[in-house]
Amino acid sequence: AADKEPNYKHMEKLVNSQSGIIKDTPYFMLLQPQIEKLNESHKTQSVYALAGKDRKGKDFKWGEIRDQYILVDFWASWCVPCRKETPFLKMAKERYKDKLAVYAVTIDADTLKWEKAIEEDSTQYFIHVRGVNDRNVPDKQVRALKIKSIPRNFLLDKERRIIAKDLRGEELLNALEQLIK
Repeated sequence: AADKEPNYKHMEKLVNSQSGIIKDTPYFMLLQPQIEKLNESHKTQSVYALAGKDRKGKDFKWGEIRDQYILVDFWASWCVPCRKETPFLKMAKERYKDKLAVYAVTIDADTLKWEKAIEEDSTQYFIHVRGVNDRNVPDKQVRALKIKSIPRNFLLDKERRIIAKDLRGEELLNALEQLIK
């Protein structure tokens, strides 16, 4: 399902691609600063505490993550597009071992399928937590971040501010390369 949240990057690109008479209209001149303002306020939203039960059923403590950047990835074992992103997540983690944590939040209700997917994808070294309970009800973090569809991810900086959203494939690797030099 498509996410209802506006794609600020796309809107900004569209506005910046215009020229000539269109760009000189009063409406267009009003639109550009509004999009820039929305984009900036949206990007700097902070995520101070994520929680969840880890693979052993214990509460994971957010403060245990010491990495400079955190990629919060929402996924499920049954989500084909999510699973197709796994090789890129693994490449990113391998490339930036000590600077990037992958915090993988599943919305799987079935713990066995979740565990099996982790083993099949060889992602045991990610931080895995559940984002739903056994009745498949989303927990506070999933609701607070307005996760309505997956795959979905947020890249956080060391202040735990969202600095990028929904980075896929090579786009993820390129963004990290620009940030971590």
